[in-house]
Amino acid sequence: VPGARYKTSGAEGIAAERIQAVTRGHWDRLKVRRQRYTDRCVRNVQDWWKVIFLSRRTSARLALQRKNERQEYEARQREFCRKWPRIQQEKRVIVHIPSITRSEAIRSSLSDVGLRENAQLSRLMDVSDPNVEVVYVSPFPQSPDLVQYYAKLTAVGADPEAASRFKVLHPENFSRFPPHMSLSQVLMHSPRCLRRIKNLVRGRNAYVIPGYVGGSDWQMANRLGIPVLGTEADTTLAYCSKTGSRRIFSAADVATAPGSGEASDAKSLHDSLARLMFEHIHVERWVLKIDDESDLRGHAYVTSTDIPACVSLRRERKRNLQAWFDPLQKEQGIRRLEEDLRKKLQEVAVLNRGDLYGNWHEYSAAIEARGVVVEAMPAQVIGSPRVELFISPDGSVQILGSHDALHADMPIGITGPQTSTPHLPLMKAATNVGQMLAAKRAMGYVTVDFLSWLEDGGQPRLWGLHINPFLTDAAAESRLFRFITQAQWKAGSGNFSVPNDVLDSASQTTAATQSNLPQERYFVSLRQLYHPNLCSVQYNVFFNLCRLKGVHFDLRERVGTAFVLSDSFASGTLGILTIHADPINAFRLASTGLSFVQSQMGIAKGAGEKFLPAGTFRNAVMEVKTQLAVRSAAGDNKGDADNGLSSKVEDILP
Repeated sequence: VPGARYKTSGAEGIAAERIQAVTRGHWDRLKVRRQRYTDRCVRNVQDWWKVIFLSRRTSARLALQRKNERQEYEARQREFCRKWPRIQQEKRVIVHIPSITRSEAIRSSLSDVGLRENAQLSRLMDVSDPNVEVVYVSPFPQSPDLVQYYAKLTAVGADPEAASRFKVLHPENFSRFPPHMSLSQVLMHSPRCLRRIKNLVRGRNAYVIPGYVGGSDWQMANRLGIPVLGTEADTTLAYCSKTGSRRIFSAADVATAPGSGEASDAKSLHDSLARLMFEHIHVERWVLKIDDESDLRGHAYVTSTDIPACVSLRRERKRNLQAWFDPLQKEQGIRRLEEDLRKKLQEVAVLNRGDLYGNWHEYSAAIEARGVVVEAMPAQVIGSPRVELFISPDGSVQILGSHDALHADMPIGITGPQTSTPHLPLMKAATNVGQMLAAKRAMGYVTVDFLSWLEDGGQPRLWGLHINPFLTDAAAESRLFRFITQAQWKAGSGNFSVPNDVLDSASQTTAATQSNLPQERYFVSLRQLYHPNLCSVQYNVFFNLCRLKGVHFDLRERVGTAFVLSDSFASGTLGILTIHADPINAFRLASTGLSFVQSQMGIAKGAGEKFLPAGTFRNAVMEVKTQLAVRSAAGDNKGDADNGLSSKVEDILP
């Protein structure tokens, strides 16, 4: 109802003004709301654009910085390669950073990454060269007892002042990061430790010897301003895989097992395995290997007799060999095998590490994510010899030694020098591989794995198995053996011999007149044995028991037992290194050492949480017993000659 002011004179004008004011106010409020909405949208667009712009600018700056750092690193590496002959003759500092810079997926599946990285404390033995000082970076603080133990160990094979030439450091922020992070990644975020290393190497010849080289290792070396004596991360990743190793072996004219590395999913795996089974119908067992795994972690085994189509095809081949070469019959046979594999493979495949891959579904997922290699397994395997190489920055290849791997369903240790295959063909194959890697710009320490086996007629054969372009645990153990015995590698015979001036004169007389012991030395190294009762033992008590029971190392004869420690006994792990003048007695010393630990600590029952669900201690005991039985039956005291194997190169290489 209109008010009184709209009933007076001029009411129409007042009403018109009021209507206009309300209308203008309404439209102005709409305009303001729209403007505010537009402003908010514009500000949002501007904010997002600023974020994108700053992100792109930051990315460009980081890319430019990485490019400059990479160019600086490559220039430093080129200068290092050029000066290498001179650096070898001068005083220098070696910075050991035993980092396992593998992919995060693999590191996450490893228990006790820090303990694994610290398994190469024997790198400290580089102080045997009076021109060398060692800076060892440990993933965690080391106990004074452990450092003192290695200080005494360095005095065994070097001068008494050698202990003053090494320092053991650790990243101060080691406890702030997840346990699966690699040592180089943690070190990059530990400025105090980086500064200390820089101070130790400033103005001196210095270089880094890494572990498994990854993308963060060269960045860490750039932070320190020193070169790396190791293979590039891309090269390591390419040739440390199963497919990459097969390419190098093929280029080096080294035979490999019949197989295929083309499978990347279930369908291609069935097709590849079916074709291989048909073409090599006599092979009894096939092994599947995840492409980037190592230490038997990604292995699965398939027995041919578990595939019905394979059994029937063998019978058909015996009945009518001529039809076997018919292309149509071949395709039909492959299709039958493929169909049976599609139905049966997940049931008959035996996974080597059920704790990593609980079932075939998980293993198949790993195949799709990382690829798989299929290889034949020979019926009569003799052993798994390995050759340790050093590729100098100038491209020359040097053989440091050889050893045989000891393993059941997991790596246990090594024994050296190798006696499972003739020496000369092995050296030729390893040299070819080293020269091929040098051509690919690899350098540093390399371990080449082979497989030695016998044909049905008893003829020895050798296959290339795997390439490790970094300093492995086995190579570090072999280095420790050479250090405490001062043994020298004889390239002609493949043996380790202790020079006459090293052995005590009285012991030489005794050896010559009484037992006529040769100067060759053999060793057995059992690594990272886990025993839960070690946690309750102190260092002095343990080594006092060793002396009382006669478990010791004879400095005069350079034979006996030494323990390889990678942490305090609180971790429950230790390694055993036994040395003698013949391999059988070296294994007997290893058996005595294991029996000593069992008698003093009790029998290791059940599974341990360290390294593997099934503790390695029991596996080591069984493997040593098996080796003793086999070698005693074969009379293996002299290596290749006593094995009755031919040493002609053409008899073993393709």
